[in-house]
Amino acid sequence: MKVKVKLITEESRDINNVTFKNTTEDQFPYIESALNILDNNFNWWKDSWPEVEQLIAQYIDKANSDKFESTQIIVTSRFTVFHGVDEKAKDVIWTGPAIVYTLKGASPAIVSSVKNQFGGIYKGRKIFKDGNQLIFLFG
Repeated sequence: MKVKVKLITEESRDINNVTFKNTTEDQFPYIESALNILDNNFNWWKDSWPEVEQLIAQYIDKANSDKFESTQIIVTSRFTVFHGVDEKAKDVIWTGPAIVYTLKGASPAIVSSVKNQFGGIYKGRKIFKDGNQLIFLFG
């Protein structure tokens, strides 16, 4: 039994009367770059999360005392893919992997204060506020 095998190369663009303008392999540098960016940001988060949590706790304490509140706030975190507008420029849309910190029991004033104490950004990571959530984009 003979099996015919056709090698797909840069020159070979027609397969069964279907024309490929480029090969899937041409996308590999872009895929590799995207994965490296995610890997670098993941490694940054692996090293930095204790400091981020420490600052969130510190900023909550300061916000509580500034606002004369003494509520019990429980913080949870989760991974998500964020897609939303910038508060200052409504025509700018941000999309990307993010860590979301939910401040259960925090008033909107406390959450805003915590975000403002960060300055809206932390070591190059954009911070958004949505209700009782602080959203840190990966990069």
